[in-house]
Formats: sequence, structure tokens, C-alpha cells
Amino acid sequence: MRRNNRSQAALEFLTTYGWAFIVILTMISALSYFGVLSPGQFISDRCVLGAPFVCDSNSFIVGEGGAKISVRSGLNENLVIENLRYKVGDELKDCLGFSVIEVKGSSEVILECLFQEEDFTAADSNSNVELSVTYRSARDISGEFKRDAVGDIKARAHEDVEFDLLKNKNSLFLDGDTQHALSTSLGDFGSQNFGNEFSIDFWFKTNNTEDFMMFSAMLNEGIGTGFQLAFNINTMYMLSPGSVYFEYRGDSGVHARASNTNTGLADDEWHHLALSVNEGSYSIFVDGSPLSLASYASGTPSSFSNFEHDIGIGVLNWFNPPIRSFDGFLDEFRIWNKSLNQTEVQDFMGEVNVFNHPNLVTFYRFENEDINWDSSGNKNHGTYVGNNLLRNDTPFE
Repeated sequence: MRRNNRSQAALEFLTTYGWAFIVILTMISALSYFGVLSPGQFISDRCVLGAPFVCDSNSFIVGEGGAKISVRSGLNENLVIENLRYKVGDELKDCLGFSVIEVKGSSEVILECLFQEEDFTAADSNSNVELSVTYRSARDISGEFKRDAVGDIKARAHEDVEFDLLKNKNSLFLDGDTQHALSTSLGDFGSQNFGNEFSIDFWFKTNNTEDFMMFSAMLNEGIGTGFQLAFNINTMYMLSPGSVYFEYRGDSGVHARASNTNTGLADDEWHHLALSVNEGSYSIFVDGSPLSLASYASGTPSSFSNFEHDIGIGVLNWFNPPIRSFDGFLDEFRIWNKSLNQTEVQDFMGEVNVFNHPNLVTFYRFENEDINWDSSGNKNHGTYVGNNLLRNDTPFE
């Protein structure tokens, strides 16, 4: 009889309070499913970077496509950050679009690391990003004594993080003066092993109807082998005003193509121009559309890798000093080691994040006042000839 009373009491207890246990278990399951009970939720965000760098604990963020931190040096000397990498498993990958940064004393700098697409982090998920910063003393010009500072960022990934690397804030302004141009460490054109094809694309704006040069790769001290891309040229073939002209000079003579009508590009508006070369075939695209070209001289190009010529941007470097300087704005200047077709030109003309494209040789964005960093990762950095050449006038406003 006593056993029956105990069984009945247990049954009454389960009947009375069993629903409460079911509700509690359901709530726990739901909280666990949505990550509320994840241990990571109770670990505060952190940013730790190895000596000599100190990470600002109030100024770091992780996004789906990268990380952004504010750091300063604990050393009383200038440092140069030459590379920034992030770790995926056991592999260190270069951060996309990173350019060399100089840390002046204990001043604060912003480091941005864009991930490769396959490494994107899901929004609103916990993220632990391990970074490696390669640096040297600014006095170590040869870079013989580079060091790595390793650290990590623990934070929840945000969906909409704005990275300055993807913004277009400045452009290069050249006023037609031969003392104002761009000197590039790309060196001679042939050293890039282009073979028989390459492409150049950039944005420009001008209202000048005079003859000037956009890009050249020619022997210095007189006319030799090489090529040039010019606008409004009228000194040699008396072309129509507003024409775009490409000329190749090789061992077999001169080969030239040009638009035979006024393109109307000297209208003080931004336009995109692309030159695509594949052996003896040349295409010029304006704002994504091909120009109708006429032949002005014939000749058979050899491999462009045979060109041991310096590159001039905004000047014709046939002579010393250079001549026919560009008058206007240039932006987003890129050199490729392949011949781009029209679809590729249209896809890339409005796209900044092409940093890791395998065919990108050089990418000048003109965002830094001191040195024109190459954002392709190939370190073909350039030097401005002249001062105060950047303007807050861009094609993507």
C-alpha cells in the first residue's frame, strides 16, 4: 500500500511539473541553436599584436571580407610595415590590396587586411583572425633586418564594414608641366615578361585639346623601339582633334593605329580608356566600347618582352627631359600581362577589388601623397615627380 502511494505521488509530480521541464529543455535547445550559449559569447573582443606594436583596444573591427585595426609602435623610431598577412589553417596568406606603410614614431596607423574570397567570414559569427606584420626600421634601407610581429583579433564579424582600401578618394593631377609626372619602379617594360600580349586601363579627365601623352615605354634619348598611347596627337599624322592614338616601333618599322574621328573625350568629364594588345592585334576601348581604328603605319611587332625600356606615365620619355606631358586627371591605372577582351574591360572598369587577379602586374590608385604604392602586391611602387599632385576628384563620386 505504501509503494502504491509513492508511485502515485511520483506520477502526480510528473503530471503537475513535467510541462515545465519540457518548456525549459525547449528554451535551452533554442538558445543553443542560435548560439546564445556558445562559450565565445562570454569572451570579450580582443586585439593583441606582438611587440613592438600595440593594438588600440577600442579601434578594431572584423568584417565578412577582412579586418581593420588601429596600431601604434612602442619604439621611438620610424618603422616601415612591408607586408600584412592572415592565417588560414597552417597557411599564411597576403592581405589583398595592402601597401607599404611607414609608422612615424609612436603615431597611430590603420592596418586593413582584405581576405581572399574563399576566406570570407559569415556575418554575425565569431571570428578569430591571426595576423602577421612584417616590418623593419626605416633606417634599414636594404631590408636586411626584417622582423615579424604576430597577433590576433577576436571579434564578432560585422556585415557592413567600410574599408578605405576599397574607396576611391583621390586622383593624380598633372598640369602639362614636364616636371610633373609619375616615375615608376616597374623599371623597363620587358622585365615583366609580357610575351606578345598586355593591356593597360585607367580613368582620365581633361579639357585640353592639345597634343599630350598618356603612357609610353620608349628608349630615352631619341626615337627608338617601344610604344606610346597618346591623345589629340597632331604632330605626326595630322589626326582629328580628340583622336586616340597607339604606336608601336619595332625592329621591323612603325605600326600605328588611331581613331580617325573626334572622340569628344576632352569634355572635362571622367572617361575610362583601355588598350589591349595581342601580337599584331590592337584594340582600344572608351567607356567599355571599342573605338573604330584606322591604320597609319604598318609593321610587325616582335615580343614585347624584348623591350628594355623605361615606362613613362603622363609623359613621352623618348627624350630627356620628357616631352608632351599630360594635362588633366588620371586614376586607377592598371597594367595587365594579358590581352583583355571587351567583357573583361567592362567588368574591371568599375571594380576596385581586383588586387589578387593573377594577370594584374601593377595597380596605381593614387591615394597616398608621399609614394604611389602599387596595390597589385607586386611592389612596383612609383614616385611622384613634383609636389601636391593628388586631388579629391575621382570617377566614382
